[in-house]
Amino acid sequence: MRNKFLCITCSESQVGLYQFTVKLNTAILSNYIFFKPAAPFSTQSLAAEITDAVEHNNLFSQTYYVALNSRFTMLRNWKFPFTAKSKIKQALTFEIEQEIPLSQKDIITDIHLAPKTANSRNVVSASVPKQFLNTFLTELQARGIDPERIDIDAFALVNALSNINNATRTLLLDIDATRCLFIFIHEGQVVTLSQTPHELQDVKRHVMQSISLTKNYVTRRILFNKIVSHPVTFSKKSLNKNTLCESLNQLAKTILLGINSSNTSCETILLSGETTAIPGIDEFLSDILPYPVTSLRKSCINPIMQQFNDATGWGDCLQASGLMQSAKNTLSLKKQGMNFRKDEFSFRRQSDPVLTVAKYVTSIAIILLLTWSCSLWAEGWQKEKEAKAVTRSLEKTFHSALPNVHGNFSTIQYISILQGRLLQLKGETSLNKTTQADTIDILNELHKNISNQFDVTLDAIAINTKGINLRGTTDSLNTLEQVRADLSRSPMLKNIEIRGATLQNKERVRFALNTMRQQPHGK
Repeated sequence: MRNKFLCITCSESQVGLYQFTVKLNTAILSNYIFFKPAAPFSTQSLAAEITDAVEHNNLFSQTYYVALNSRFTMLRNWKFPFTAKSKIKQALTFEIEQEIPLSQKDIITDIHLAPKTANSRNVVSASVPKQFLNTFLTELQARGIDPERIDIDAFALVNALSNINNATRTLLLDIDATRCLFIFIHEGQVVTLSQTPHELQDVKRHVMQSISLTKNYVTRRILFNKIVSHPVTFSKKSLNKNTLCESLNQLAKTILLGINSSNTSCETILLSGETTAIPGIDEFLSDILPYPVTSLRKSCINPIMQQFNDATGWGDCLQASGLMQSAKNTLSLKKQGMNFRKDEFSFRRQSDPVLTVAKYVTSIAIILLLTWSCSLWAEGWQKEKEAKAVTRSLEKTFHSALPNVHGNFSTIQYISILQGRLLQLKGETSLNKTTQADTIDILNELHKNISNQFDVTLDAIAINTKGINLRGTTDSLNTLEQVRADLSRSPMLKNIEIRGATLQNKERVRFALNTMRQQPHGK
């Protein structure tokens, strides 16, 4: 299997499997089969039938190449007033978006560049839907067949043709029952590529009968679609002759229209495809078309392809041989074609340089902004951490310096208490001086004599040398009276009076208490 290559040509009407053995850089056809895809045609069924045929006929190989029928692709021809490959790809990025009825993300596009001229260049582009390729490849790969190259039949035919005909300007026509493929070739290179649908009706029956009556009869499948039935009153001989001539005349008109509408001239016409099996097709078309027509099928007057030894004629193997030789660099034939493997196609979307620079500048700016933001966040987080540490230290200091009083008091009074306590801690004031308000002791008394069981909120505490004023709220007058009675037990407080008690909207009692200070004994 190490030197075996399997070439697969597939269309809606016929699939061919060709196995080559490579010896001394020469491809020798060792085995091949044909079959018609089952109806109804689908991508999954086509891939499944190919894998079944490979397995049934033991055609497993080291390398696989595929040639898709051009009907599976969207072909376009371009002529640009410049020759640089980079400029062409950049221009095609915009042009293909306008021409193809699918978005760029839904197709795979490959291009072929024709030889340069003085100031212009012809380009052929082919686009294949990704959904078709993904489904086709997934089904093949699931059965052990992973194509290295996926080309289209036109380039495979051109590569094979370079070993048969060396005409300077050639038009290669590949015709089946549904389309005519136009391939204009100049010095062995594809210049333009297009296809035209047509209707070859009821030709299959006549062709099969004509072949069976000739001396060079061979068994092959001639597969034509859209067979039209005719009334049984027509004689069989007359029917075949009339329908064949009518269909071929219509085909010749289609070809002539395609030649006249193209901007490329030719010197000779070569014919390939299923219609080459029709006896006398060369002479028939040569009488109508302005150039001589030659069928690419083995005969006594046509050259014989090297290293081909098959009984049915090498005409049916042209695509496979061209595909094989275009994929093998060491062979003598000139390599050209396309490749629609998902990760290998040559055409890439080219961005405008200004947009590219702007994109990179924007990305760098975003990265710098993110870095700066992260730095600011880290600095803020560190500052917040330090602030929390200072706050915890202050809270610890305050809790150790001040008692836990059940209530709130004004900020100014609180600051004055702190200032007095700090002066005490520094030794700048003394509790023995009657002129100083012993605020800490008073707060201790309030703390000890106001029970946690009472619903009391102190809004303000005013302490001076003469007395203490308390303002706040409580839940009831009974609670207020109980608080007054408890405070009266303190040796530092005397003459406690309720100066006011008002019922608020929220059923709270706002009160004011006054008491005289009494210095403890020993002070």
